Amino acid sequence: ASRIREQGLDVYGIGQKKTPDAFRKACKRFIFVENLLHQDEPRETPRRDQAKDAIPLINAAMQALDPEGEWFPLGLIGQTIQASHPDFDSRSFGVSKLSDLVEKAGRYEIRRDGAQVQVRRRD
Repeated sequence: ASRIREQGLDVYGIGQKKTPDAFRKACKRFIFVENLLHQDEPRETPRRDQAKDAIPLINAAMQALDPEGEWFPLGLIGQTIQASHPDFDSRSFGVSKLSDLVEKAGRYEIRRDGAQVQVRRRD
């Protein structure tokens, strides 16, 4: 996968949670097959505080976008996380959308203006 990326091509990977980190990071986008299960199929019950595990990723994305910024477009936060963590998927945290993940994390204020969603830290 790394050699293919070095040639300027995009690599998309699909695999299980046990897929080696090196392969997942070599992909532009990596999708866990566990996240592709139908909603009616039995899945591991998410932990109640699972969304809090995403706080460092969200904070790092905000810091990378603008260290002095207050409000951040949710789409840019997602793109920034995806660029540094190709295997990032909000479904891995027990929610279907990034906006749900940010809301469930409990550390952010969300502002909706039409289709635009913006986020800022509460602290």
